[in-house]
Amino acid sequence: MLRVIQFVRSEKYGIKIPLNNVNDRLCAMLGVSSRSIDNLKKELKEIETSQEESSRRRLRSGSSTCTTDETMEQPEPVSGRPKINLSDFAKKFDIEILRLPVRHCILNPIEMCWAELKNSVQNQNTTFQLKDVEKLVWNWLYNCDSTFISSCIDHVHVYEKNFKKADQFIEEIEDELNDDDDNIDNDSDLTGDEDEDQ
Repeated sequence: MLRVIQFVRSEKYGIKIPLNNVNDRLCAMLGVSSRSIDNLKKELKEIETSQEESSRRRLRSGSSTCTTDETMEQPEPVSGRPKINLSDFAKKFDIEILRLPVRHCILNPIEMCWAELKNSVQNQNTTFQLKDVEKLVWNWLYNCDSTFISSCIDHVHVYEKNFKKADQFIEEIEDELNDDDDNIDNDSDLTGDEDEDQ
């Protein structure tokens, strides 16, 4: 966990390893070799395929005539409580729900503030008592100013721009690769026709 925190801190002011180089980023973040990353990926794929196969077996054993879409239905709620749609309920009271990105904490300024708060409390906590932790939290919140918040938001904007640049770069490369594949197919068709003529 400490290596992940150190890696994130090292990239606070700029990306050192390109975003599209996932294996190197994981190696730097976790402190393991690229071979270990490859082994982890293989194990993960094996686990995913075994889980998919076991779920398919369960679906097939229930009925041989139904498709998976028909057999996978949402179960009814067990309790007698009515089903409430949170978005509709919030609209009644003029409350806007903020949906945050999942798994991308660098795109979420709230997560960055939360991480900084936890780090501050961890560094200053000496008694490990709940009252003292609460005082440290309130002290941090009181001292949190608009410059810190704006720096978190600016940090998110920088990463958004980097992600957009990387996405645009990948799309350009993808188009070039698709064009190259078409050229290779056309070349192989020509050589096949020439062979038949001879």
